[in-house]
Amino acid sequence: MILGEIDFTRNAHSRIHFAEDALAEIGTLFGWDNLSGCALVADSTVFDLHGPKLLDSLKKEFPEATLIRVPPGEEEKNLVNVGRILDQLAATNLDRKAVVFALGGGVLLDMAGFAAASHLRGVSWVSLPTTLLAQVDAGIGGKTGVNSSAGKNLIGAFHPPTDVYIDPDVLQTLPNEEWRNGLAELVKHAWIADAGLFKMLEENASILSEGPGDNTAALIQRGVSIKVEVVAEDPFEEGRRAILNAGHTIGHAIESASGHNIKHGFAVAAGLLVEAAIATRTVGLADSDSDRLQGLLASLRLIPETTHLTFEELLPYLKSDKKNVAGDVRFALPRKLGAMSQNGNEWTHSVNVESIQRVWEELR
Repeated sequence: MILGEIDFTRNAHSRIHFAEDALAEIGTLFGWDNLSGCALVADSTVFDLHGPKLLDSLKKEFPEATLIRVPPGEEEKNLVNVGRILDQLAATNLDRKAVVFALGGGVLLDMAGFAAASHLRGVSWVSLPTTLLAQVDAGIGGKTGVNSSAGKNLIGAFHPPTDVYIDPDVLQTLPNEEWRNGLAELVKHAWIADAGLFKMLEENASILSEGPGDNTAALIQRGVSIKVEVVAEDPFEEGRRAILNAGHTIGHAIESASGHNIKHGFAVAAGLLVEAAIATRTVGLADSDSDRLQGLLASLRLIPETTHLTFEELLPYLKSDKKNVAGDVRFALPRKLGAMSQNGNEWTHSVNVESIQRVWEELR
């Protein structure tokens, strides 16, 4: 099933497929016309769970398919590991008509996609997301890259995968914390663009917090449709795509300041709450909408402990956020549940540091 297609440029498209048991069938599902070879870049932990059947399927088409294993974890998302991937791609003599398959969560997909963008100045790649967070968000949209000492995702490139294969079966092996980590991005999608999905999440929160269930496929498809619609309208984040960063300005700062001990989804959940409080004071978000967000995140057990983080620890990362312009810290802010505030031709708002600090201290 094709869930959507994103046209980045005349020569760059992403097709998003939804297919059960896709990893075992990728050799027959994927179009191999005019390709000269392939490599599989995989999160080591994920490969042990799901990789052998995928590699077997790839080798039916290319017996010399190369496996490149990458250690898991946000702390591994750096130029050193991308360099190692590039060295191995070069050693296998993959040419510009080869394709890189990337198996794992958001960290792995960001690194493998960036390596694909860099190898020979760009080869095709295929996203095979294995976490809920990656299936509804990180694996779609063409953003690739790594972290630096100054902050999260500050080094990278837009390099869209030709195809994204979403296999819901792999989610059954996720630890509960990682499952909830992905639920945060679903909440974000609903918060910015779909009040109906938000209500669905509210009504099923107690069940959803326990893990994948009967409604998982429907939720994934709803979340993917939001991401595809926004990215298709603005593939290179020149306008509305900035709303997908809701919760991320504060969230990325929390991740970095905590040494990545607070996972991305949980940090984004905290960021959504901070930004909702800012929005009630600046763009007219109703207190009742902010209260609903607080209630849903609490029901999903997504609100992290952040009292140990001072605003002074967050500030350097806020100041280096990618959305900043001329030194101003900028936020994508909701005007109501399911709709974001537009600021003239911009979809972000400048908020002074003192106002951010007041909200942070109040919510801590």
